[in-house]
Amino acid sequence: MQINKKRLVQTYCEMVSIDSESYHEKKMKDYLMNIFKECHMECIEIPIEGFEAGNIYAVLKGHTNKEPIMFSGHMDTVSPGKGKQAVIHEDGRITSDETTVLGADDVSALASYIEAIRTIEENDLPHGDIELAISVAEEPYDAGSAYYDFSLIKSRIGYTFDLTGQVGLAALEAPSIISFKINVKGKSAHAGFNLFML
Repeated sequence: MQINKKRLVQTYCEMVSIDSESYHEKKMKDYLMNIFKECHMECIEIPIEGFEAGNIYAVLKGHTNKEPIMFSGHMDTVSPGKGKQAVIHEDGRITSDETTVLGADDVSALASYIEAIRTIEENDLPHGDIELAISVAEEPYDAGSAYYDFSLIKSRIGYTFDLTGQVGLAALEAPSIISFKINVKGKSAHAGFNLFML
């Protein structure tokens, strides 16, 4: 089964043009929820106090006994991300116009999820529940996912398309972005140095 590459590129370029810097994802959230509803998905916004937009949970209900599967992503981009424009080159590359970021992180993942779901729907392909967990404010150390309602997710297996590198490669493990501060009381253990290492 082939995806519709032209439609995928169009969706990607539409999403690139949406301003969605961290903490300012309302337009992207509205766009995604409209698309998910058009794809016959059940979707809800999980509001976060003080945030412009909340996280999204969406599910395409399955009609088989197959295990559910989850895909995650995020709506925000880094700065400068206002007025982004996709430039499609003759060789097929898509770049920004060099005045802003492109926003491929994480639009490339979200556009691919949308095209996959459209293809499944159009061809009535058998599947289990397909869940999407989409967060806001991922770039500032996963600030939005701290408020995600993970009780909504039924899948035991999940994937995140948010990695650089050659297409076809996968990361099986990765470090997290958890940070912490510690206070050490005492005296330096080496004359002339005042250094603490973990």
